[in-house]
Parts: sequence; structure tokens; C-alpha cells
Amino acid sequence: MPEVSLGFFALEETKTSDGYLGALLVTDELTKPEEFRVTFPVKPSVMQRRLYGEALIPHIGVKLCAEPLFEALGN
Repeated sequence: MPEVSLGFFALEETKTSDGYLGALLVTDELTKPEEFRVTFPVKPSVMQRRLYGEALIPHIGVKLCAEPLFEALGN
């Protein structure tokens, strides 16, 4: 039987509300944790907030947090 892994990704605002943290948890099929990774805070500048507008959060979530976390996985 092939090994099954489940991934859970979260993007959370920092406590100071000036940035975002991405976290990725990988579990087995019984949800036993196998690997956990978290990003450093991503703190967009005022200019980035203006340039990206409503696309800022998806950009941070996918390009700056999720993709690097996924690429760094060992499992």
C-alpha cells in the first residue's frame, strides 16, 4: 500500500499586524505529524501594499510562503 501524506497550510497575520507567517504541517494518513515548517515573517512595505492592492495577500500566501515551504519539505 502506498504511503499517504496530508499537508495543511496556514497563513496568519503576525501579532503586531505588520506581516504574515506561513506554516506547513505534513502528517501521515492517521494525522500523526511527520514534518512542520514555518516561514520568517513576511512584512510588506507601504509601497508593496499599494502596488499589489487586493492581490497582496494571495501573492504573499502562495509565492512567498507556500511555494518555498513546499520546496523545502523532506517528505
